[in-house]
This record gives sequence, C-alpha cells and structure tokens, in this order.
Amino acid sequence: MRLILRDLGKVQNTLFCVHRHFFLKHSTAFTDALEFPQLVGSSPSMPCRLVRVTVEEFECLLDYFYECILSVDDIPIGKWVLLLRAATSYSFTRPREIAMRIIQSKFSIIPLVDRIILAEQCGITEWLESSWEEFIRRNEPMSLEEGMRFGMETVIKVAAAREAQKLRRVSEAGEILADVMAIRARMVSPQPPAIRSRTASISMQSTQL
Repeated sequence: MRLILRDLGKVQNTLFCVHRHFFLKHSTAFTDALEFPQLVGSSPSMPCRLVRVTVEEFECLLDYFYECILSVDDIPIGKWVLLLRAATSYSFTRPREIAMRIIQSKFSIIPLVDRIILAEQCGITEWLESSWEEFIRRNEPMSLEEGMRFGMETVIKVAAAREAQKLRRVSEAGEILADVMAIRARMVSPQPPAIRSRTASISMQSTQL
C-alpha cells in the first residue's frame, strides 16, 4: 500500500507517492493520521498533508529510507541538516540520531550562530548549552550578521554574559546565559500539528472538489 503525501511548505505544493511502511514503522507522528487509510493518504485527491517541512527536507528523509544514506562520504553537511529537521518534525528517532551524530562530528565547519539556531529549531539542549558557552568564551566579537540573526534583546544579554565571563564572574555569566536561552525558547513560535488531522484533510479536500 502506498501513502500519498502532499507537502504544504512555503516553497512548493508537491505531491509524493511513497510506501507507508517507513512512516508507520519509524514514526509515531504518522500512526494516528494513517489510522483510516481508506480516507487519508490513499489517493492524490485525499493526501496526508505535511505542514512542517520543505520539499528539500522531505526529500532528504526519503533519500535516507530509499537510498540508505548512512555514511558521510560524498554527502554535504547541508543534507544532514535537512534530514535532521525533517526527522525531528515527524519523530523519526533513528535518522535523527544518525544526523545528529554526523553533524556533531563536523561542528568545526559549522558557524556557531548556525549551530545555535539549528539546536533551537530541533530542540537539542546539549548542543544549545555547549554552543552558547563557546560563543561567550570566544575572543572575536559578535559580528553584525550574527547580531541581526539573533535580535537586539539577545545581543544585549550576550554582550553582558561575555563581559561577565571576561571578568571571570563565571556564575553571573552562566545565569545570564540561562536567561538568554529561556527568552529565545519563548520566542520560538508554536509549531502547527505535524500532520493535518483526518477531519481537516477531508474538509479541505471537499472544498477543493
């Protein structure tokens, strides 16, 4: 049996036809959505709608299952980042773990600001803490580009944490850093359901017919 999936990302509206096996076996997020296969994901007119990933991210997830990308050979780091985002959005434990391990092994080539934002997006606390600590300890100042990506409130607090660290007020720097992470966690917009409910899918399709 095949699963019809329609990506509703901002870039494109693309229809995928893939095997249900991978999604039912490896992702708890799909279990409820595919409870009624005769209604959802059974045909192009009744697709299972995905709302958290881009086409590129979802294609990387499919590459993982269909092409068994388990090695770092000849695979750019950007593709592992896309896989991590897709696996996180839809609760695919194994590909998420593999992507995390490979990305972490290549931390030296990933800018700190990218590492921090990726950790925030994917909810990886250990990366977030270690990356922020490295950020406030580094010698070079925050760049304009980094400041623009972080936002004014974060910039001000990080500057205070860096100053405290410089003056060896380690405890104070740690408290400010914890405050920074708490503030940024609140700034992250709540994500919509990973998969549209059966009722919503049916309703939307009926409107289109």
